[in-house]
Amino acid sequence: MRPTVPLSQIPAFPPIAIRMLHLLADEDVAVDRLVELFRADPVFSAEILRCANSVEFGLLQPVSSLQHALVVLGLDRVKQLAMTVAARMFLKDTLDLDEMRKLWVYSLACALLSEEIGRAAGLPQDLTYTAGLLHDVGRLALMVAYRRDYAFLMAEAGRKRAAGLSFDLPEEERRLFGIDHYEAGEMLAERWNLPAELQSLVGRHHSGARTRDDPLDLAGLVQAAAQLAYALGFGPLGGEQIVDFAEVLHSLPDRVRVRLPSDMTIFREEIRKKIEVLDIPTLGTPATAVHAVAEEEKKGQEAATPPEPPAKPERAPLSGPLPSGVRYVMLFFAATVFFTLLMLWALMGLAPPG
Repeated sequence: MRPTVPLSQIPAFPPIAIRMLHLLADEDVAVDRLVELFRADPVFSAEILRCANSVEFGLLQPVSSLQHALVVLGLDRVKQLAMTVAARMFLKDTLDLDEMRKLWVYSLACALLSEEIGRAAGLPQDLTYTAGLLHDVGRLALMVAYRRDYAFLMAEAGRKRAAGLSFDLPEEERRLFGIDHYEAGEMLAERWNLPAELQSLVGRHHSGARTRDDPLDLAGLVQAAAQLAYALGFGPLGGEQIVDFAEVLHSLPDRVRVRLPSDMTIFREEIRKKIEVLDIPTLGTPATAVHAVAEEEKKGQEAATPPEPPAKPERAPLSGPLPSGVRYVMLFFAATVFFTLLMLWALMGLAPPG
């Protein structure tokens, strides 16, 4: 089998996500600039709003606008959602295959574990999450380019691994597609103009055992997260645990290790629940998405506009027919006055006029 789709024809990673990565490189970036960037792509904005309003987040009130999402969810969570949405847009319809879904879940697990380790190490959470999500972008790209062929390769790797046989994935990738996922990742990261720290990451990660002497820079952090993903059963070949959980934790610096769950079952369940929150089906057609975001932005603007004070009731005109009740009261009053005067005249010995 030889490559049928040149790697150069792989669709670009959503440009809005790449612009967001460069924008976030500035730690002092204003939130308004991020909102303005999202609004430039209605489909992307609609997807973020739809994810934010999913039942998994359990919000008491629906998120009606991008500003509202930032207030309710926080900047870090919105950035996390934005990168996840971008990755799913890139994968498009490949996730209907079981092997592809396993690879996607593995990518989410790596992102979440990178974020956990990064938080414990005092590193920026948005950078560590993105690094974990995109560290295997070369493999995701091969999945997009050679959808069924790559699914077959993953299934074959799983079968051989289950049988205790060796399987060199990069070698098989080069044999089938003329390139392995490390090379593909480096090439695409440069072509897409990803930030420099991500470009250097995608070609350096590997699955070898990490030791305590290895530096916990961004690459070392993501490598530890990938090993933890395997140890916790989120490996892309079907839940295999080919890495010892205790050994991976032991390879981390003490100041990081003590801030992570030491119980493998508890740690796995925490990551599984977070994956369920982020693993949301895609939105649908672009037309639906554009309509959705327009409606949500309209609701947001209406909600942000203070209501006008109620108008004072206008004074009823003096002319025109009087209500029937008023007429009856006036007639009764006139009759009472007439008979009162009549009685007074009678008592005084006066005859009524006429």
